[in-house]
Amino acid sequence: MGHRLELPDEVMRQKCLRTLILADSCNTRTIEENLLRSLPHLRVLDLTNTSIEGIPDFIGDLLHLRYLNLNGTSVQEIPESIGRLANLQTLNVSECESLRKLPMAITRLHNLRCLHMEQTPLTHIPKGIGKLDKVNTLQGFVVGREDPTKPEQGCALEELQSLGKLSCLSISSLERAVAGASVLAEKPFLKELTLGWTPPVGGEDEDEDDGDADDGEDREDEEDKGDNTRAGGATWSEEQIQGAEKICKELSPPSSLRDLALEQFPGRQFPSWMMSASLGELFPDLLYLELSDFPSCMELPPLGTLPRLKFLNISGAKALKTIGPEFVGHTSPAFPKLETLQFINMPKWEEWSLGWEEEAGNGTQLKLLPNLKNCLLKDCPKLKALPQGLTYATNLEGLSLRQTYELREITNLPLADKLEVANNMMLSRISDLSAVKYLKVYYDCPSLENVENLDSLRHLFVKCPPTMAHLPPWLSGFVDEWQSAPAAQWSFSKFELQCNLVLLKSCLRGHQNWHIIQRIPNVKIQTFSGNEYMRYVKDTDMYDTNVLQS
Repeated sequence: MGHRLELPDEVMRQKCLRTLILADSCNTRTIEENLLRSLPHLRVLDLTNTSIEGIPDFIGDLLHLRYLNLNGTSVQEIPESIGRLANLQTLNVSECESLRKLPMAITRLHNLRCLHMEQTPLTHIPKGIGKLDKVNTLQGFVVGREDPTKPEQGCALEELQSLGKLSCLSISSLERAVAGASVLAEKPFLKELTLGWTPPVGGEDEDEDDGDADDGEDREDEEDKGDNTRAGGATWSEEQIQGAEKICKELSPPSSLRDLALEQFPGRQFPSWMMSASLGELFPDLLYLELSDFPSCMELPPLGTLPRLKFLNISGAKALKTIGPEFVGHTSPAFPKLETLQFINMPKWEEWSLGWEEEAGNGTQLKLLPNLKNCLLKDCPKLKALPQGLTYATNLEGLSLRQTYELREITNLPLADKLEVANNMMLSRISDLSAVKYLKVYYDCPSLENVENLDSLRHLFVKCPPTMAHLPPWLSGFVDEWQSAPAAQWSFSKFELQCNLVLLKSCLRGHQNWHIIQRIPNVKIQTFSGNEYMRYVKDTDMYDTNVLQS
């Protein structure tokens, strides 16, 4: 396929061709008008991830076209003739990095149902989008205009008021909104909602903070620094912060929501509709919730009261220091349906309590996370300990802890399948995980001394730091403990190691670490590149390596 879109003669002879899909053709840059003229009956035109830079004006004469997908293309402009596509139902211009504006004619597409614009750097949406009253999916709606001196050219939040059939909506640049925050009040079909702000440019980038330094009083009270606060490398003014809190409070979503995301919210506290003790009653059907990049909030909502929540991701909580019983809420069971819990990039977070010792209203102990299957903690450098309440997560299958530098031990958890630890500098003990079957230790855990009482462990995978020239000191003790157990209780059968060539050579038959390796049933060791390896199976005395003995 060349730079110009060309179709085989057999295709061109199909005068009634209705569907043309040209996906992932990175060389195709132009689509000529004559080609479209020869396909007058097209209903579907999909150019996803091609390098198409422009759309011929003739596109407006494809009167039967119902579906136009330009996702991931290099298109720079869409012709005004698109307004003649009276039957168009889906238009996708997501991830079009060169597209800055949409034609005014888009407001004439009265049969449009789905408009996708997310991750495209649009400066604004043409005024009049509210006339498209059949739209049920609107993703990437940009509030207002980039140039505040030309507000009349942008689409105000109020334009959403008339779109009563919306089931999926994402809004960006909410910092430009000054009114119209009641637009979600009459949206009975709304299932998916994303509310996003765009931080101002400038300021120092706090994302580089690795969390090791003691912030002390540096940022204890950011309000003492004046009328602004920093947010991910940008500076929000006090007026913007208060405006965001006001707009978000008024944007109270309907109870029909199943999927909610808040992104780059600059406020110091979440809106009252999120902090309500009756949160579970307000959103009885909410399944997925993401709170990302909120630099100033110090307290989380009572998310444990959401009765159907399955997935929860909290990331970029730059100011949060403690998570306590308020996160769980006064309900039992708490997080009754939650299956996946993720905390990512929380540089100040130190204490985590799930309120496990509290009593529920009927005098029975509070039930926590009964359906939790997977938990991820990543880039939480100051977290000191896991909450004892995790012991009530009796269906927990996988736990991943990465860059939790201050965490000292992982013990007494009902973990049934996999534990992964990576770059945990202070971790000294992994023990009493009687049901875990797979343990992965990545990179640098220099303080780890005890790995014990993993009665069901079958598979151990270790990836060493590039310069590490010796086996982890806890490995020999772990093998000793395993071999001292009655043979009927043996479950450990496989050990994998990725390391440098020096360490691999030390594990070869007759070398320094062979006395440890030879006791393990199945061993596979390879260098990081995978070019050098050693394999060993104890039962058959199978030994194979491509490393020359020296």
